[in-house]
Amino acid sequence: MSSWPAPRLHPKTLAFQGMKEPSPNIRSFIKYISVFYHGMTVRELLPKRLKWTSWENSPKSSHRSSIPEYVALQYGNETTRVRTRKPPGNIFIAQLNLNDILDDAIRAIPDDAYALCLLVDHDMWEEDDDFCCDRAYGGSRVAVVQTARYNPTLEAKEGIDRAHMWPLSYCKDFVDKICLTEDLVLR
Repeated sequence: MSSWPAPRLHPKTLAFQGMKEPSPNIRSFIKYISVFYHGMTVRELLPKRLKWTSWENSPKSSHRSSIPEYVALQYGNETTRVRTRKPPGNIFIAQLNLNDILDDAIRAIPDDAYALCLLVDHDMWEEDDDFCCDRAYGGSRVAVVQTARYNPTLEAKEGIDRAHMWPLSYCKDFVDKICLTEDLVLR
């Protein structure tokens, strides 16, 4: 599964070629999300971490090549079966089913936690969708966010200028230039 989150780009995609984006740094993510949950403690789920493992006797069908039909998400002594599939468009090797992941995330919420936000490096899908970047269920106090589709190497495929990618690099001059077409001025 370790190769599944890496996007497969056409060899002629020159921009960002060879760039490998690591998983988001959990410490940076905690600092970032703490701003929005001001006054609450945001922390990493320890010591019982969620981890991916194999689902015993998961069949491999010929049309799926080496992709198992199921993987398992383990929390403590419990495992949840997670369906896999080959994604439409073949940008990634495989996708994981978001609803299956949510089931395990709901069980993993610590008793003393207000909510749980689970970051998943892999591409995900929901029924009737090509992919799904995230899902939050307020009543269950769980959010699952995938990072695969936010990989900057995918921006090259779409021809996006890296110097002005949202949200980190929008400089005032660039925003002013965009706003001039609408007769807006930022002060």
